[in-house]
Amino acid sequence: MLVLTLIILLLSPQPAQAYFRLQAQTVPYLVVPKTRVELRASSSSSAPSALQEFSKNVLDLVNRERKKKGLPALKSNPLLERSAQAHADNMVKQKFFSHESPDRAKPEDRIRAAGYFVKPCNCAVTFSYGENIAKGQKTAKDVMTAWMNSKIHRDNILKREFTDLGVGFAGGLWVQNFGGIAVERK
Repeated sequence: MLVLTLIILLLSPQPAQAYFRLQAQTVPYLVVPKTRVELRASSSSSAPSALQEFSKNVLDLVNRERKKKGLPALKSNPLLERSAQAHADNMVKQKFFSHESPDRAKPEDRIRAAGYFVKPCNCAVTFSYGENIAKGQKTAKDVMTAWMNSKIHRDNILKREFTDLGVGFAGGLWVQNFGGIAVERK
């Protein structure tokens, strides 16, 4: 019976995890390789890839949830998509499931390495970011259901400070990278 329980637990989808911290700090840069989504997008084919379709579906579902709460829609951001996809690919390649990679890189590090934290002017800027990850869900609808049924993930999805989203998917692992940039002009 114990063996059967362990097998069921190992084969069932893993609960999603979330990571959020406001106000990015300076950390060393990482090199985030060009993702398969970007490679496909730059090809001559006009048909959307499966990764682009997953990303679009998750963004649509996120924006439906935000609309229910009277929040503005998030926009797809290629820099956040790059960091999310690189993390999903890295988790599959190195066989881990965590916000922190084996080389100790955290969401902030990956998002910074993708180029998201660039000041748009010589002004006061506050960056906000968050990350949701999940494992084992088969569809965008399934992963969004799991995230919305978890308070910490739902909080990321519905955070007012976020304006941008990037989605990554690889080998049954899902990543959402959220971002927002608030500029204080004087």
